[in-house]
Amino acid sequence: MEVVYEKCEKQYDLEKNRCASIDIGLNNLATFSCRRQPKLLRVPESNPRVINGRPLKSINQYYNKIKSLLQSELRENQSSLRLKKLMLKREFKINAPIRVLHLV
Repeated sequence: MEVVYEKCEKQYDLEKNRCASIDIGLNNLATFSCRRQPKLLRVPESNPRVINGRPLKSINQYYNKIKSLLQSELRENQSSLRLKKLMLKREFKINAPIRVLHLV
């Protein structure tokens, strides 16, 4: 079975003196940078934004540490109420910054 699509490319009127970039990482969760060169000035303007990812790494490290301690006390393939509460707490703490990123 073969599926072939034909699609026309759209031509956009882009300004050559503007560009933007997003860098996703671990220590810096996201780094945004927009660059624009004004017509009157020769020096480009830049307004970088950095979202720190270290608090999320710390939350995850704590979760993994406590989870391994709790699981070592249980038998194989078992769960406990403390383990479930820990997982919910981690989800709430990690999902809040991710919701903020959706607004950006």
